[in-house]
Amino acid sequence: MDSQGAKKNRTAKGDLEEVGEDEHERKRFSLEMASRTAAHRPTWRAQGGLSLSEADGHRALGLLQAGLPISEVSLRMNANRTTIFKLRQRLHETNTVSDRPRSGRPRCTTQRQDRNLVRNHMNNRFLSASASSRQTRGRNKQRISANTVRRRLSTSGIRARRPYIGLILTQRHRHQRTLWAQEHAA
Repeated sequence: MDSQGAKKNRTAKGDLEEVGEDEHERKRFSLEMASRTAAHRPTWRAQGGLSLSEADGHRALGLLQAGLPISEVSLRMNANRTTIFKLRQRLHETNTVSDRPRSGRPRCTTQRQDRNLVRNHMNNRFLSASASSRQTRGRNKQRISANTVRRRLSTSGIRARRPYIGLILTQRHRHQRTLWAQEHAA
């Protein structure tokens, strides 16, 4: 290290080059960030593109408030510069880093119809989803699919079950059957 605080590093060719303290620190930090686990990496959004978790968003904003430029924060967070820029813009507009609500496709049944589906299936446990879909009309008087009925029942905690086919045995019956089998096996 010379008097100006610069270090000499070997390049890929083997030549010596002078590297300033801040450059050396940035390279060390970027290598440290690259070795992080997958839990800290950005996740894919359903609509496409990368999205930072809320904790990573707060971390990125902390780095921005510390005075780091967007390009440096994007390197440290392993995210695109546009992502960091839009994150800062979202904070100024909505005072939060969480995603804005998305519209999505409108539901084909109302909440009242969903409650009726659940009530009908609770009263008649052997009613199939396809039979229920034939009886129920959606918002615009269109048929709803059996998969829609299954999803509505699943969200309310009702799962499809097949009735048990076979003898209903008590513990005493089982014990007597095993005794009989042991007695006659010999």
